[in-house]
Amino acid sequence: MNGEESSCLFCRVFAAPGKDRENLVVHREDRAIVLLNRFPYNGGHLLVAPREHRGGIDELPASDLALLVELAARGVRLLREL
Repeated sequence: MNGEESSCLFCRVFAAPGKDRENLVVHREDRAIVLLNRFPYNGGHLLVAPREHRGGIDELPASDLALLVELAARGVRLLREL
């Protein structure tokens, strides 16, 4: 499915790198994306999402899972610095 037409928020964001500011993307990689939550539960609420659709986090390849954890940890460090 075309990311621009997808009902999946993350697919739409991945498909529109030129709209990163509008989509609140703070970091983008080939296999994952980090963005601010438009409707945060708490200040600095980050969303870290893999590109690949899976039924659950336990179904991700180890390399993708490690990348998500690394990006989440980096995001926490940067938020603390800010």
